[in-house]
Amino acid sequence: MKQILFALFFASALFAKDVQIVVEMDGNVASPTTVKKLVRDAVVQNGDSPVEESNNKLNVSLMPLGSSIIVVGELEKNGKAKNSTKLKAESAEELDFIIDRVVAAALKSENANSNEEIGKITEQEKVEVVERKGVHKYKSVGIGPALWHDTHGKAKFLFAFDVKVIFEVAPQWAILMQGDYAFNIDPLINHMDFVVGPRYYFTATRFSPFVGLGFGVGAFLHDISDQDRHSFGFAGSAQAGLVMFRTSAAQLEMGLHYGYILDGFDPSEGAGKAGLYMGLNI
Repeated sequence: MKQILFALFFASALFAKDVQIVVEMDGNVASPTTVKKLVRDAVVQNGDSPVEESNNKLNVSLMPLGSSIIVVGELEKNGKAKNSTKLKAESAEELDFIIDRVVAAALKSENANSNEEIGKITEQEKVEVVERKGVHKYKSVGIGPALWHDTHGKAKFLFAFDVKVIFEVAPQWAILMQGDYAFNIDPLINHMDFVVGPRYYFTATRFSPFVGLGFGVGAFLHDISDQDRHSFGFAGSAQAGLVMFRTSAAQLEMGLHYGYILDGFDPSEGAGKAGLYMGLNI
């Protein structure tokens, strides 16, 4: 046991370094004496030795930003900056562990944003996962003709309509949830699928062309032949079109749509449909 402890102590001493500490404070953000002691303690806790003069210089700066305090740590070696990192304290009460994290990250050439520990989480980090950009949601209904086909050369025109929910998450990107249903009565054909996928708008203007993809599940049923009369399987779709009046709360959308449903897991068997549609997004 003594040999192990000696080896650990020798290894830590081997990698320890002398560090000159320089603390700068802009404004009356906290007690200078307290801050210097916190920085010195953080250096010691990191396994290094604070000294008056060294080629390794640790610069710690505290700057007010509104009601917050920015803590910046920069390590210099032989006059050249080796690493710089920072964290924001929402109040002076957070300086205790924030200085610990900034100093440790600067000395280890790490980023202070990635060295959080239980009990050392800033107020900003507590809410950074909660806070989100807003999205704009559209509900859409579309209708149009479609050409249905299977892998045995059968093809028929169908009546088709779709229901979509469009989440615009960025000026040129959206998330799409779409359900399609196409049918014919004589002969009986039913083709339905539900897919989720991204949509890309080429512009963020009033008239915005777009392309999109979707993946999900689907089913088809028909009376055309005795082969593959019904099936349930994975589905995929692709879209291309134009959104008119996109900068308005109500939009008109028209485009081309193609969807394909596998017969179970067999990629050589299935049914697809290609169609034109026009829809209203509100």
